[in-house]
Amino acid sequence: MNLIFQKHLLKTLLFLAAFPALVSGGTLSLKTLITHAEHNDLARAKTMNIRSKQREIDAAERAYAPTVDIGLSQTISSPVTRQSPGAVGAAFVRASMNLFDGGRKAKTIEAKRYEHQAALFEKQAFARSTALGVVRQYFTLKKLRANLSALHQRAHELQAQLDRIRKLKAAGMATASMVDKFKAAYEDNAYRIENTRLGIESSAENLKLLSGLTARHLARNYFVEPRHVAFRVFAGTRAMRAQAAAIGKNAEAIATAYSPQVNASYTYNRTAFGDLAPGVPPASLPDHSHKFQLNVGMRVYDGGTIGRKSEAVQYQKLALRAKIRHAIKEQKMNYRLARKRLHTVRAQIHSARTALAAAKSSYRSVKKSFEAGVVDNVTYLDALSQKTMAQARYQATRYDYEIAKAVYYFYAGKNLKRYVR
Repeated sequence: MNLIFQKHLLKTLLFLAAFPALVSGGTLSLKTLITHAEHNDLARAKTMNIRSKQREIDAAERAYAPTVDIGLSQTISSPVTRQSPGAVGAAFVRASMNLFDGGRKAKTIEAKRYEHQAALFEKQAFARSTALGVVRQYFTLKKLRANLSALHQRAHELQAQLDRIRKLKAAGMATASMVDKFKAAYEDNAYRIENTRLGIESSAENLKLLSGLTARHLARNYFVEPRHVAFRVFAGTRAMRAQAAAIGKNAEAIATAYSPQVNASYTYNRTAFGDLAPGVPPASLPDHSHKFQLNVGMRVYDGGTIGRKSEAVQYQKLALRAKIRHAIKEQKMNYRLARKRLHTVRAQIHSARTALAAAKSSYRSVKKSFEAGVVDNVTYLDALSQKTMAQARYQATRYDYEIAKAVYYFYAGKNLKRYVR
């Protein structure tokens, strides 16, 4: 068991040990959900990819080591002559080493290290993206639950008025159409409640898919107000930079084929003979040999094949650099828009708060007038609808503001967990 695996195992055990404390009381915090999402199956796949790249580095570094090969052979020949025994058994041991390869192995190692670096950045980018996904689902779920609460409150008020109108109808003081209007409003509200419940179930399932946790009760979390947040390039863009550097090194490794190649080898052969021709003494045939060999070679002409291959890879690097430039421009654009979105949602919160206060005041006045018979049921239902919509809009805008702050931190290239309170 290597050291890296032991550390990973220790972290996992500590995380599992802390799990009951994290979710005690069934209330989940936003940080807990994000932390669990960072250890989901897709995150583990990213970790395995990082380990794969590390093993590729190890393999490339071991290419400097000498190689040792062994082999056995058995040959049976006919007819038997003085120069050709009927049976020959042979064994060999060969040791060889590349003394010079034009820097190919060094370039390959550098390329593998850049690929490993890219894998690390890709995991970080995945963690940031997953965290934003958790935040969206978390506050969407809160928004839907707040909306459901407002609808339930509306249903309670509609039911109370429906019961009151039915009593008035029984006393001959209200018409059947008035009862039908309240009943229709109640059923329409029930329809909205069921739709909202489905949305809640969908958000909860998506949150569970990301984090592996069932979100029955959510803690009250919010994001710190942005203050002087510096822009930083996405980890995903930095991963592309590392990939571009790896491609460049691979192109250089291909070009080393034009450099001199020097290889040294030593071979020891052991041979046993059987079924010798008559009169041939066994001692007359050599039973072992030593062979030292130094090979020096160099590609002097191939019609430009290697050069074209290296050039093709270099174009891949240039293409990736163009993507990097576009990615940075796109991130900066979204960063600016996210900042403007914060100002917009702040203004919306102020408007929604004012509208809610006005709607509540209007509803209280209309309710008293309706129960006194001064206004009709249409006016009452409209006031109740306005109050419910204003209440749901205000709660939704508050949660939209938290999402807007998270989006701003995300496009600023920040770790969202650091800003959760």
